[in-house]
Amino acid sequence: FYFIVTLGVLVFVHELGHFLAAKLCGMRVDRFSLGFPPRAFGKQIGETDYCISWLPVGGYVKIAGMIDESFDTEHLSRLPEPWEFRSKPIWQRMVVISAGVVMNLLLAVAIFWGITYVQGRTVRETTEIGYVAEGSPAAEAGLRPGDKVLQINGNPVKHWDDISQLLYIEEMGKDISMALLRGGKEIGLSIPRSTISEPDVRPFGIASRYTDLVVLTVEPGKPADKLGLSPRDVLLSLNGVSVQFNDKKVSEIVHESAGKPLQIEWRRGDKVLQGTTVPTSEGRIGISFGQAYTGPITRVRYSFLGALPEGVKDILAY
Repeated sequence: FYFIVTLGVLVFVHELGHFLAAKLCGMRVDRFSLGFPPRAFGKQIGETDYCISWLPVGGYVKIAGMIDESFDTEHLSRLPEPWEFRSKPIWQRMVVISAGVVMNLLLAVAIFWGITYVQGRTVRETTEIGYVAEGSPAAEAGLRPGDKVLQINGNPVKHWDDISQLLYIEEMGKDISMALLRGGKEIGLSIPRSTISEPDVRPFGIASRYTDLVVLTVEPGKPADKLGLSPRDVLLSLNGVSVQFNDKKVSEIVHESAGKPLQIEWRRGDKVLQGTTVPTSEGRIGISFGQAYTGPITRVRYSFLGALPEGVKDILAY
C-alpha cells in the first residue's frame, strides 16, 4: 500500500511537470494518465483526458505530436499543427522533456524543507572522538580516542554534526587538515584525500564520544529475552571483551559461544547489569542492535526561509 502511495505521488509530480510545461508552451495535452495503458477510468475535461490506467508502474502525459508511452504514430502521416510538440522550437521541447525531473527535484527540496522547518534539527553536542577503527584512514592519520576536533580545513567545529557535514559532504574530494585538542595541547593533522576511500567502500573510521551499541529488538523466548535484555539497553562487554563500538565483535563472540555460557554486561539508564546466558546452537541470542548516540543533544529551530538551505544540505547528505 505504502509503495503504491509513494510511487503514485512521485509519478503524479513527475508527469505534472511535463503537463504544466506543455501547457505553458502552447501544446495540446490529450491525456494525463497515472499508470500505463489500457485505460481504466477517468474524466474528460476540455481537451485533456485525466485518467487512471491498469498498469500501475508509472504514468504518462500524451502530448499532441509526440511519440510517447502510448506509441501512437498516426500524427506522423500529416503535417505538424501549431499546437503539436513537433512544431515547437527545440528549446521548448527540451523544457517539456526535462520538466518531470525538475519537478521531482523540487519535490525533494519541498519535503526536506518542510521536515526541517517543522521538526528542526537535532545536533550531537560533542566534538570528542570516542572510537577510532583499527586500520581505518583515521587511525592511519594518527587520530586517537579522546581527541577533540576544533577545525576542519579552517572551518570551526561546534558539534559532531559539523564534523560529519565537513568530512563527508562539504570538503569531500579535498585533502583534510584538522586542528585537534589532545591532552590540553592543540595539534594539527593532515590527511591526503587519496588515503580516504568512499564511505561505503572503506569508512573514515571515527565515532563520537557517547556512541554506544544499543539493543533495538529482543525476540521473545530467546536467550537474551530470558536473561532480561530489553530494547534500548546498551551493550558493554561480552565474556569480558569490550564491544562498545564494535558491532562485528558482538557477532563474532556470540557465534563462537554457540552452546556455551556467554557473560553479558549491559547498561540500562544509570545501572550496569550483568548476566550469563547460552546462545543457541546457531550462535544467536535473539537480538538486533546498532550504533546509536546516547549523549547530550540540542534541538535547533529554523525560520521558514532559514530551513531551506538546511533542507538542501540534507538532500546532499542522502
